[in-house]
Amino acid sequence: MKGGHHTTDVCLYVRAALELGYCVIVCCAEPDVVQNWVDVYCPHSRARFRVFAFADPPYVRYHVRRLRATLEVWARWNAAIRAINAAVSHTHWKPDLVFFNYLDGYLSLGLMATWIDRLMLYRWSGLYFSSSYQRFGISRPHLRRGPAHPFAALRSRRCHVVAALDEGGAVALSHMIGKPVIAFPDPQDDSPPDTTFAPALAAQGAAAGRPIIGVVGSLAQRKGVAALAQVAQQCADRGWFFLFAGYLVRDTFSKAELHMIDELIAAQPQHCYFYLQHIPDQAQFNALIDVCDIVYAAYENFLPSSGLLTKAALFDKPVIVSKGYCMAERVQRFGMGATMYQGNVAQCIEAIEFLTDPLRRRQIALDFAGYRNEHSSEQLKRVLKMVMDAGADS
Repeated sequence: MKGGHHTTDVCLYVRAALELGYCVIVCCAEPDVVQNWVDVYCPHSRARFRVFAFADPPYVRYHVRRLRATLEVWARWNAAIRAINAAVSHTHWKPDLVFFNYLDGYLSLGLMATWIDRLMLYRWSGLYFSSSYQRFGISRPHLRRGPAHPFAALRSRRCHVVAALDEGGAVALSHMIGKPVIAFPDPQDDSPPDTTFAPALAAQGAAAGRPIIGVVGSLAQRKGVAALAQVAQQCADRGWFFLFAGYLVRDTFSKAELHMIDELIAAQPQHCYFYLQHIPDQAQFNALIDVCDIVYAAYENFLPSSGLLTKAALFDKPVIVSKGYCMAERVQRFGMGATMYQGNVAQCIEAIEFLTDPLRRRQIALDFAGYRNEHSSEQLKRVLKMVMDAGADS
């Protein structure tokens, strides 16, 4: 996958593997970015690192949607195996483990583990992001046998363990696949904030001391942007300031949501700042997080983890998240902020009231250090070694 946090994740995993002493081959969509990152952060390990370009295969044009999804995943498997074999041929390094950093893209109904075993000659594992099956169960399980099971591919004899981003569903996933599932940390790039980044400076200046509630990153519908825009519309006189930073993914919103957001932007309210462009790099992303007093992360219909929680913890910023599932469970466990029902404007206002009141905020732990430790680069190395060691003697 290309862009967003995916390339950043690759970089962090590469550094962890190199620091563990492994030789690392990466096949990814942005090889130059990863190579430059290794040159800067792992200069003494360059002899143990190789990177190759890899892109998703062409879109499969087939009119039956379910079959099309299976064909797309099967094409991705074939493309990945060709890329791995080409990298092995070029480097003469035989992999001890192939790790898919977005395993979801390699799972689909209709896949058979025996097919994968014929093509994938190396031990493999990966990081599974989704949580829906673990949280809600598999519907009509009596019909989901063999290749009709959503995790049939994980029955491959060369897949000994799976990593999961949602620790709350790890046990359920383990029962479903009959193999160990390891909860994977969600570390993030902790580059010092770019103190010269103009949008961060402008937002801070415009706030003029008012608490800044910020939504930062790709501004898609699932981020709960429309709800925060409604809060901003209703709370012009509350002494709060709202930051909207990131590319506005317009085609993800309904017409009504987009009309409301456009109206807010066009009004140029004095209590809002809009930077509706792609955020160039992690130091500038971190600068925007750093100027916030509250990080808004009340995603909609979103079950697993978000790296935004780690970003907030890195800079000691309380968060607002949607009730239920992984993000809310973590926020409640570490006392990192407040929760609201997704899309509920009134509850969002209550959450901001709570977090901007120093006396009331003392009711929660704000254990940012605990969260940082659980999702640190050191924890990543420990867990990555566990995945690497699983099945190594078989």
